[in-house]
Amino acid sequence: MTSALNLWLPVASYEGLYEVSYWGHVRSLSRLVGGPHGPASRVFPGRLLEWYIRPDGYPEVQLSREGRAKKRFVHHVVLEAHVGPRPAGQEARHGPGGKLRPWVINLCWGIREDNVGPDRVRDGQSNRGERHGNAKRTTDEVLEIRRRAAAGEPQTDLAGEYGMSVQGLNDIVTRRNWAHVA
Repeated sequence: MTSALNLWLPVASYEGLYEVSYWGHVRSLSRLVGGPHGPASRVFPGRLLEWYIRPDGYPEVQLSREGRAKKRFVHHVVLEAHVGPRPAGQEARHGPGGKLRPWVINLCWGIREDNVGPDRVRDGQSNRGERHGNAKRTTDEVLEIRRRAAAGEPQTDLAGEYGMSVQGLNDIVTRRNWAHVA
């Protein structure tokens, strides 16, 4: 019996040419290929394909069919083979393992709102709070402001101390800003 973890399945639209494993490995299959002087003149041995890491950090592989090469995201190839075609309006979502672990267990189809919202926060890729380029406060300052306001210190005094407007301070206290900080 073959374990699902060792299962190689055909790459969608490249059946008979390529297979992909549960773990995101892509291999070409041995086949006869044509040459310049006639059909099927030599054997092309199958091999494990190398990933290319794009500037955005996603691995991709290059697949060829009928003399035309096409680059494909490894996570798309894995999902299409092991889960099924992409549902309309959905995209690939990575789990906590991140982009470089295109394993079936770390992938699913899902909606964009989850991909750019909760998933980015979970994976530490969100630019909320201190990580935002325009942030003027730290998480510790926000927590201290909320603690002191809850203890009854006037917001006008706190705003002056922190060099900010009363409205800006009130937005922190009421969680209109920095809502992700508990």
